[in-house]
Amino acid sequence: MYENICRCAAGAVAGLGARRDYATAEQLPCVEAHDAHADYPMYRMDLLRPAQVSSTSGFRGRFKDLGLMIKLLARTLTIAASILSLELARRKAKQPGSP
Repeated sequence: MYENICRCAAGAVAGLGARRDYATAEQLPCVEAHDAHADYPMYRMDLLRPAQVSSTSGFRGRFKDLGLMIKLLARTLTIAASILSLELARRKAKQPGSP
């Protein structure tokens, strides 16, 4: 579903996906090839949510989950800032009288 949104948005949307399988924590095959051929910007993190094979649980596990969520938020904000910066530069270049 999200891939269709990215594909149909004509560059107005970027994708953020995992590099690793949630069930095994192993590297997903063909991620680089998929991203290289995507018609939209694609960003990756190892995981977007905790892996099912996580060895920590309870209180310690929650801190590990929180760390992952903070990294996800930081990555999302970085991507959004980058996209906004590119869009503002594009609009400025289209203004009459721009060099």
